[in-house]
Amino acid sequence: MSVGKLTVELLEANIRHDSDVFAKMDPYVRFKSREFEWKSEVCKKGGKKPTWHNQKFTIDVKYIGDDLEYAIFDNDVGKDEKLGDGEQKLSAFTCLKDWDEWFEIEHKGKKAGKIHLRTHWEPENAAHEDHDEMKEL
Repeated sequence: MSVGKLTVELLEANIRHDSDVFAKMDPYVRFKSREFEWKSEVCKKGGKKPTWHNQKFTIDVKYIGDDLEYAIFDNDVGKDEKLGDGEQKLSAFTCLKDWDEWFEIEHKGKKAGKIHLRTHWEPENAAHEDHDEMKEL
């Protein structure tokens, strides 16, 4: 049973270290929560300050105690290099209907930068309330 839907939009990142010596990094972000997984587009030559456009996904939230995990990678030939990661409880995103915030990322136990997300929370009961209001009209 769903408790609501969380829409997450990936906007930008600020990465402290550069994994490429001779070229700009090509970052992308992977998100995971329970069995849900989503990968952003690669920001070609985004370097340490990549930006993304129209990168949204929606999670059907079953339990607000679950985590939303995120990891930033540099898209490389061969093996992609992890630049940093972090996680937040889904419950943090349910406090406000709309939230625009920067979240810390770490790499090997040290601060590695931040990721900028915009979220929209719609609890399951809100959809039913809207439907009930329409019936009354």
